[in-house]
Amino acid sequence: MNFWGEIFAQAVLDIIAKTGYDKSAIDLIGSHGLTVCHLPRQGGTLQIGESDVTAERTGITTVGDFRPRDIAAGGEGAPLIPYADYLLFADPMINRVLLNIGGIANFTYIPASASLNEVLAFDTGPGNMLLDEFITYLSKGKRLYDEDGQFAACGLINDELLAELMEPPVNSSSTSKEYRAGGIRAGFWGADPPERKRDRNLKRRSGRDAHRFHRCGCRGELQAIPG
Repeated sequence: MNFWGEIFAQAVLDIIAKTGYDKSAIDLIGSHGLTVCHLPRQGGTLQIGESDVTAERTGITTVGDFRPRDIAAGGEGAPLIPYADYLLFADPMINRVLLNIGGIANFTYIPASASLNEVLAFDTGPGNMLLDEFITYLSKGKRLYDEDGQFAACGLINDELLAELMEPPVNSSSTSKEYRAGGIRAGFWGADPPERKRDRNLKRRSGRDAHRFHRCGCRGELQAIPG
């Protein structure tokens, strides 16, 4: 766990060195760590990357444990980005929709002149996690991600698969991050029935969220944020 705290600290120090920013002007570092297990319905989540180590190495106050605190308050510990979205992108005249494409993709909808309590956010389904799994599988482990989107730029849309992914769900109640990347991969390239069932549920949940977003009448300027 301490190892990742060292890595996060070095990343901060590298950015400071490259930008020439005055370290004394930085109020704090926000670091939720690297999530290795997330089971919000069971009240559990685990992140590695000690914020104490990051604080000690950088000399900057470091705040962490965002997911555990949200779960303690009755939330699902994800997505974490909506508060920052609100601070950075709220506008008195413009409705804004922000798409954050991390390992899991999520939407934040900020109505014009909204208060914080009026912000709507939820996970929509796999983002870079599934893309990374495709590249790892197709390259037989030689590549772990699609650098500069090279493979994606050469691809064609599989309309049949896309329609299945966007299929509205029959019954679902959560958008949590409980899916192992290996289980998702197995759903596409062959697996035991439980794995295929897991994959179908993932597709249904993604479709359900897109459907819910459409029904809420959210319309506005779209900002895509790679993660």
